[in-house]
Amino acid sequence: MAVIVAAVTSAVTSAAYLLHKYADRKHCPWYVLLLVWATWSLGLVFFFALPFDVSSTWHERCVLTAAAAAKASSVGLVPAPVAQGGWDDIPDVTGGCVVPPWGAVPAMTPFWSATYWTSMLLGYFMSDFLKEVIASGAFTLAGRVKASLRSGAMFYIPAAVLGLIFLTYQLSTGTVTTSEVRGYCKAAANAFSLGLVILMLGYGLVEVPRYLWNKGDVEGQLRYLHFRVSEYHEASETAAARLGEAVASLELITEQVAAAEGVGD
Repeated sequence: MAVIVAAVTSAVTSAAYLLHKYADRKHCPWYVLLLVWATWSLGLVFFFALPFDVSSTWHERCVLTAAAAAKASSVGLVPAPVAQGGWDDIPDVTGGCVVPPWGAVPAMTPFWSATYWTSMLLGYFMSDFLKEVIASGAFTLAGRVKASLRSGAMFYIPAAVLGLIFLTYQLSTGTVTTSEVRGYCKAAANAFSLGLVILMLGYGLVEVPRYLWNKGDVEGQLRYLHFRVSEYHEASETAAARLGEAVASLELITEQVAAAEGVGD
């Protein structure tokens, strides 16, 4: 448990330091900073906790392998990995396995489960919810929250209905059993995420080099700017005309107000 606390503390502290160093705290809303801090902490906790998990898993594997080898040798059998030289460094249960300095970490499995589900909830729901809250044009926080929930419901409710229909069909045909529903949902969510990442990565692999290539073409950029000059000039003249009309209207209103005040006096 101590190693998990150390990993979480290191991740939270590192995320807070990075946020303090790189975030624009004066102009960025506090809830955005809070969400970014939470997501960075979740991302970093994988990095800090992974060495403990790998070492504990390797030690457990070593003990189980040595126990299996000892049991096989007691009945006169030699397991195939031992015969092939794969277990030469594990002669017995106690002599060949190096115990990590922090010992076994039995709480690692529920820790990974909690981290996984928290990351999924933040990734699928909280990020979209907060994005819509920021993009909403409502004047109050309640209005922005309602707009965000309405926008999210337009996607998640049909997706959930379709998912339930498909899952019910799979259960009725026996392709998936009730005990496999949880793993099936995890696999479906991961498949959706991977597909989305592939689509975005495919777009980025094409668009980013194209953008950089076009930026490096000086003559092409000059031709493009020459083309945009006429558009900007026309927009500037239109804006100037509208400004003149607004100024004339303001002067007329000012004269009418002054005249009305003179009549009242």
